[in-house]
Amino acid sequence: MAKRAPTPWWLSPGTESCHVCTHSYIHEIGIYCVECDRGVCIHCMVVEMMTREPYCPVCYASERED
Repeated sequence: MAKRAPTPWWLSPGTESCHVCTHSYIHEIGIYCVECDRGVCIHCMVVEMMTREPYCPVCYASERED
C-alpha cells in the first residue's frame, strides 16, 4: 500500500483565530481589516468594491451606517 502524501501547509488547521467566527486559519492567508487591524479569515472579510480594501464585518457595517 502506498504512503499517503502529507497535507499541504495551506490546508492545515492553522494557528490564528478569526475575530468574527473564531475559525482557525493560517497566518499567511489571513486578512487584516483596514479600520481596526483585526485578523479576519477569508470567509468573513468584506471587500469594499470601489477601493478594494478589506474590512471586518463590524467595521464595514459601521461604515455603511454613516
